Amino acid sequence: MPLTPVTSTKLRLLSMLSVLRASVSLLLTMAGCVAVLFAPVIWFVASTRLLQDRAFAAVILLNIMVFWVHIVACSVRDFKALHKRGRPRSPNALWYVEIPTEREPFAAELVQFVEGHFSKQLQSPVRICLSLTPYIEYKRSWRAAPRSTQLAIGLFPLAVLSIPELLSLILQEGVSYFRPITPVHRCFGDLCRQANWLQAALPPHEGWFSITRWFIERTAAILKPFPCQTEVWSVQCARREFDMTTMAEAAARKLKATGIFADYMKLYTSVTESGAMPPYTEGLARQCRLIFNVPEQPAFTAFRNMWVYERQLVTSVFGPDYARNLSLASWDDLSPHWVRKWRHYAAVMRPLLERSRISDLPELMDNWRQLLNNFCTLYNVHPVRTPDWQRGDVLQRLAASFVIALIDAGWESSAVLGQEAAVSKDGRRIEPFTLIRRLGDGALTRADFARLCHDAGIAELPLAVAASPEHA
Repeated sequence: MPLTPVTSTKLRLLSMLSVLRASVSLLLTMAGCVAVLFAPVIWFVASTRLLQDRAFAAVILLNIMVFWVHIVACSVRDFKALHKRGRPRSPNALWYVEIPTEREPFAAELVQFVEGHFSKQLQSPVRICLSLTPYIEYKRSWRAAPRSTQLAIGLFPLAVLSIPELLSLILQEGVSYFRPITPVHRCFGDLCRQANWLQAALPPHEGWFSITRWFIERTAAILKPFPCQTEVWSVQCARREFDMTTMAEAAARKLKATGIFADYMKLYTSVTESGAMPPYTEGLARQCRLIFNVPEQPAFTAFRNMWVYERQLVTSVFGPDYARNLSLASWDDLSPHWVRKWRHYAAVMRPLLERSRISDLPELMDNWRQLLNNFCTLYNVHPVRTPDWQRGDVLQRLAASFVIALIDAGWESSAVLGQEAAVSKDGRRIEPFTLIRRLGDGALTRADFARLCHDAGIAELPLAVAASPEHA
């Protein structure tokens, strides 16, 4: 049934005050831009009446013109840089496929849910589409025939959310899209997103002042509260139908899934470029389970013909001719792909591990900062991530060298996406990545690690042999 309006007097008063405050601030900002642009000329015209010495007045005018030209040049440079850069193409432009509701009961259920809650606000029928982006959004396609409102759901939320969690997010996004607190909130919210993107796209600051830069930064700061107020309104509406536990789990899982979106796309692309086409959603769910717990029945399992949609994805990214030559493969049959990836990491680390052996791994892990500095010096790179991420990356590379050293020593790899990589030989099984992680966390002592290596006969295996040029 349609949602009832949220009657929060405090929220309404705060929203009205914020709209009034933002409107006045935006007007003052625009007036300030005009004043900054013309103030030097106006001041000089007014001051020339007080200056009797024409030479002194000419010097002042020259200085004013130099600074004014510099300000305008910096502003024009920033404006041209933004115009040249343009908006990045959304991944939805690569893959945005409609789900036929007549063949997909789950898709029809989602459409009925949206139409049932926003029947008064809908001006056109709802169509549901799958998208590559890891979020949920609504779009009005007025140019399409027939006109419709599109509900685009990314595969990441589908892979990590249960159906109630997915419905709670659909409702929240719909409230912010169809029923904002006021029409001004929708306008200011869209303008805030534009300003945030422009601010992020600005080139490095080269001049001492830029009107363009100042105006964009001021606009983004003024409109910053509006997305938060709209989110509060959406949560209050969704809270009437879903409990806070469901909503909190949905939001947390969606954010975590968004964080691994880029890494997973690189993984899927590298596998596809090798000639195999593994099931996208299966790998997606497995990758997410490596990071956090997901429901036993993710929403995407309710879709049939998912392979057809995934082939459309590959076709849109690589082209029809390339996709036609791909062979269907399971993630469990792609063990050589992981070995090639580990060899690449080991090849990069080889110059730093020339004299190191497997028994030296605990000491290398303790001195990871020095190892990172040597790595950056050798390859002339600069770390741009947080120290925690840098440490994790170094340990990951050490683990790759560890597992490749065992494989080259005759151990057999057992690498399956979604499970810990392992190697086995003569009935003994070792999980190198797990051992490195336990060593780093302190769950495995140096003495226990040394005893394990001695019992397996791998303590003296060199770490650098596996990354020799013929294997790189």
